[in-house]
Amino acid sequence: MYYNDFAGRVREQLDAGPYSDDTDAARKSGVPPSTVTRWLGIRYPTRATIRQVATLFDVPIHEVLVVGGCMTLAEATSATPRTRRNRNQSASRRTHPTNTI
Repeated sequence: MYYNDFAGRVREQLDAGPYSDDTDAARKSGVPPSTVTRWLGIRYPTRATIRQVATLFDVPIHEVLVVGGCMTLAEATSATPRTRRNRNQSASRRTHPTNTI
């Protein structure tokens, strides 16, 4: 499901998770309860918040980027990591211009 509502997704995960309440989730994740409360009021999270939430819910970071509105679901599913060979080929093309007559 695609969300552009970070706080709503955090609430959904907290309610579905093994936490008795928001304070319990905060304690288990090692953050102050005020941090979880702040997450529940965020529409677009910072990079640090994205990392913390991904760690708390044990989900891939791209999933948090999608629900945080930082990337679309299509972008997350179509992104493929570049291999070293691809990077080297790209660099080679930039440093060796083609000969023209």
